[in-house]
Amino acid sequence: YLVGKLDLSMGDSEAALPRLEQAFKAMPYSPEIRYNYASALRNTGRMEEAQRHFDGLEKQQQEQSALRGLLSQLRLSPERTDIRYQIGAILLEYGNPIEGTAWLKSIFLSDPNHSEAHQALASYYERVGQSELAEGHRKYTLTVLDPD
Repeated sequence: YLVGKLDLSMGDSEAALPRLEQAFKAMPYSPEIRYNYASALRNTGRMEEAQRHFDGLEKQQQEQSALRGLLSQLRLSPERTDIRYQIGAILLEYGNPIEGTAWLKSIFLSDPNHSEAHQALASYYERVGQSELAEGHRKYTLTVLDPD
């Protein structure tokens, strides 16, 4: 990543692009990496793709701001699973997915039947190719929460 960032700062976007693309694929939740990758795309004429990343970065920043508000609310009401769910969902999509799964799993300590958390985890695990974990959450939702 650092070599790509250096290439970009020196005006060599062509050299920077593959390095920044690799960094983005490894850490798609890093705003700094995403910004530099989008800049390299723009500088190499890939305007539409660059704009998608700049738009995604803006949405990511909005969600991070919402996340800060939710964390403040949670400090006042730590038992609220609805806030924990929102935090976990934001982190899965726009932050660190490892932290997001931890937040969602923390809900099960007080509410093991929280269907939205099970569904979010099932979707996430399916998306990252962990089908067995996805199936476990899906089955739990179907058999325990909706036995009919």
